[in-house]
Amino acid sequence: MPTLITKAIVEKARADQLRGAAEYQMTDARVQGLELRVRPRGVMWNFRRKVAGTSYRLAMASVDLLSIAEARQVATDASAVARAGGVLDQEWMTCRLVELGKIEAAPEPELVLMTFAQGRTAYLEMVEAAKSKGTFDDYRQTLNHPKLACLDDRQLHTISREELAEIVKEVHTDGYETQADHFCRVIRPFWKWLESDAEVRKTGVTPGIMDRLRPPPRTRIDEDDEDDDDERGTYVPSVTEMAEAILAARVAYEPAYAGAIEMLVWTVQRRRAIVEARITDFEPLADGKRGLWKVPASSRKGRKKNGKAKRPHVVPLPEPVWECFLKAARARGDAGSQWLFPAKSKSGHISESTLTHYLSYLPNVKASPHDMRRGFGTHGEALLGLLRAETDFILDHEDEPLRAAEVTHRSQTQASTMTGSSYALHDGTHRTWKIMDAWVDLLQPEMARVYADRPGLFSDWWVKGEVAKNKKLLKSERNRHMDTHLVPTGLTIEAVLKGSRFLAAE
Repeated sequence: MPTLITKAIVEKARADQLRGAAEYQMTDARVQGLELRVRPRGVMWNFRRKVAGTSYRLAMASVDLLSIAEARQVATDASAVARAGGVLDQEWMTCRLVELGKIEAAPEPELVLMTFAQGRTAYLEMVEAAKSKGTFDDYRQTLNHPKLACLDDRQLHTISREELAEIVKEVHTDGYETQADHFCRVIRPFWKWLESDAEVRKTGVTPGIMDRLRPPPRTRIDEDDEDDDDERGTYVPSVTEMAEAILAARVAYEPAYAGAIEMLVWTVQRRRAIVEARITDFEPLADGKRGLWKVPASSRKGRKKNGKAKRPHVVPLPEPVWECFLKAARARGDAGSQWLFPAKSKSGHISESTLTHYLSYLPNVKASPHDMRRGFGTHGEALLGLLRAETDFILDHEDEPLRAAEVTHRSQTQASTMTGSSYALHDGTHRTWKIMDAWVDLLQPEMARVYADRPGLFSDWWVKGEVAKNKKLLKSERNRHMDTHLVPTGLTIEAVLKGSRFLAAE
């Protein structure tokens, strides 16, 4: 039978508990559901009530913590929750005790989310699985740039757009304006992935925070700037410069790097195809002096426009080019590597960026690897009279639409695409041998001429000295001190070097 619980009853319950009396409980006559329970471990307020067929039980608190009035208020609140179909548990009870000032709230757990380094690792794993190897290498190098190292231990949600903008500005101010642009092009999709539904609970980043990340404006270039003809995307190296690149590389570098540069100039293939060349991709012809390079689909650019994987791109190798391959293959020794140009790296071969850097260190070579391809396309048409379609064969631009007059087994009409991919499986070298032979016949005599005219410019001490100096300079400053392409062939090497700022300093 309910009893009106008073202070005296509570005091008696305490005394009963202390002397070890048998366990008992009583219900309050004033508030339905409130109980006073006496146990050997203490005297407690409890709540027990059935509402709409559902039984609710809740251990409230000790009589030392809650007074009778406070216990009745908590029991009244609990009844309201039960009638509303809510949840009565210890979490609810703890919140009520905090509200009543009986206990202190537990400190908020420290939010431990992904750091920049952890997010980068997870993102690059996704990129490696979903994107091409070239894209993965590009993103990996950019996100591991030394300028970003200061963020490695920072939780991603604490990094602001303003901080990243300052880093991009530092790169821009250092003279790497193109790289600053590229930073933004990589960071924005990185943050888009971090804020995706599947990742945002682990990263805590604010959606859209990096959408407005932009690099500073490019430096204005005057129309009469002396380097205007070397602007990105327009520079065409002369045949002389391409010939000198081969001759200088042979002197400056060990076989793996020299062979890669030489193969680049001879075959004008993309960087990725060069560095990923495997010994098994090369096939000798019957005469043993020439061969074929079958560039696998995995080393080519993208897929066909219909989504299908491309067939190998076959490049004929005339005698001087085949000799370049043999020299590189012999230089590998017993390395046991499948790569033609091995290196001590995760991939096992030299990287695309290394090829670009080593080319830029060579004296009197301003061309990038892509400029070399542009040189072939330009000189192939202007000097050799090749058709655009013919230079496309070598440059591996087969997916570009051709004019009707140039339709071949590689053209992009619907019928010819089906024929080329499923029926006419000839490698097309009956058309490309004459192109490569003509290119070699243009380049090889020029190599002989420039070496005969200026042998000192390809001496060991000169080339390696210039390479060492160029490595210490910004890319934009390399090879600006002299241009031997304009030197009359009758001058001696001493006369050529007389105006050099390096000898003048001596």
